[in-house]
Amino acid sequence: MHKPVTADSDVIFDTVNKAAPERDLYFIADVPHLIKTIRNCFGSSSEKRYYNRQTGKNMLRRRLEKNGEKILWSTIVELYKHQSGKTLRLSHQLNAQNIFINGYSKMKVKYAAQVLSRTVAHHLEEWKGESKRETVDFIRRVNDFFDMLNGAHFEQAGRTLNLNLQAYYSPNDERFQKLEDFVAYLDDWKKEAEALDKNNTSKNIFLQDIGHSFDFEEDEDEPEEEDPASVRQLSRQTLEGIKMTVCAFTKAVKFLLGEGTKFINARIFCQDPLEQFFSKQRARGGGSTTPNFSQFINESRGIGQLGEMGAKRNFSGNTEELEKSMEISSEPLPKRKSLGRAVMTRK
Repeated sequence: MHKPVTADSDVIFDTVNKAAPERDLYFIADVPHLIKTIRNCFGSSSEKRYYNRQTGKNMLRRRLEKNGEKILWSTIVELYKHQSGKTLRLSHQLNAQNIFINGYSKMKVKYAAQVLSRTVAHHLEEWKGESKRETVDFIRRVNDFFDMLNGAHFEQAGRTLNLNLQAYYSPNDERFQKLEDFVAYLDDWKKEAEALDKNNTSKNIFLQDIGHSFDFEEDEDEPEEEDPASVRQLSRQTLEGIKMTVCAFTKAVKFLLGEGTKFINARIFCQDPLEQFFSKQRARGGGSTTPNFSQFINESRGIGQLGEMGAKRNFSGNTEELEKSMEISSEPLPKRKSLGRAVMTRK
């Protein structure tokens, strides 16, 4: 569809800007959405197999594996249950909402970010040690990737003591190399999965699952083919989105800094403001679900005039909320104990 400027890349992340040939166009995926797709792949990573009536075989949906270690969602569930009920918890961010994924919680970026965080990685390392080294490394790398592309303002890095959230001031920022290292990590993972595929003599056990208890969005975590290599790693769509975003973000920021821009906050490439704007549009429209052009323009003017003076409500985007909404728990309820059958006797 687009003719790439960088022809030696295996993903298309830039193209010629016909309106201004001296400035290329860059394709950047929404990073919060990428975090959700990574969590979705991780969340479906399991040892469980399911019987498929169409093929008559037991099928495995996805089982992430790196350097011989299986990276499974059950590890996070065990960590949550291990510390549940304790007053002081190392993984204080883990809760029922981000552990027991349902149709509501899968759409919340903060639930994915809470699991794929350094706090969880540190606690898992303290609890399991070397036995979960690859899982810990995976979580830490994803956390750093998200932070480096999610810095919002100057005070954020100092307040959180997280240098990855700092604004970009120099084309030689070391975080550009860290982003490339993350892409190289995923490329090595892909090569390892393909190498195991060649040596695997029982390919028929790694098949796509049809019915899973998780309802993930689109088909972002589905193996593309009945291929063991695709089962052992993140989905193809997620890998391509990460690589495209890293390449485009790096080139775009370096170009802007080279043109005289003093600094770049990474979150300016996020689509949150756009989502919040249309959330306000829906709120002002009331029962009008199909506004025409004139109505849309009038509502836009009203939003601009009222600003923060408007009625408060939860205008939420992907990564942040203007007003905290109520929490909906997805933790399974305890089963009622069986009382047995009462025996009636006559006197």
